Amino acid sequence: MSTTVPSALCGARRPGWEQGPAIGINRIPCILSAGHEGEHGNAFGQTWPATAPLANALLLLADRLRGHRPAAAMTEALRRAQALVIADRLHKGDAVDEAERELLALLPAVTGQTRGEYAALLRTAAEKVGR
Repeated sequence: MSTTVPSALCGARRPGWEQGPAIGINRIPCILSAGHEGEHGNAFGQTWPATAPLANALLLLADRLRGHRPAAAMTEALRRAQALVIADRLHKGDAVDEAERELLALLPAVTGQTRGEYAALLRTAAEKVGR
């Protein structure tokens, strides 16, 4: 039995699971060839959309806000703090500062929404970025 293995693998991980060792089904990286088109896929046959890093960051933030006290008020301080937390989670070193600035530029204004309502706005923004 012969198996063809690409010389370079994509290696992308699911959004929100990029950090840490590749232990656990959600941390297993994409096994498709580098530069592939379409969805990512791991060795367990799971797939996930190939989205731009900034879109991933917006979706990750939306999930965090929707998952933790979605009825609580969204504040400007929380918007800024979460931009830093997400940038730090997705990037290393000097790239964190640049990612934080890019995220803050994309994040909608806080105008009295709940966290859940703001999460919906973030999903819309992520769709625009991902195009």
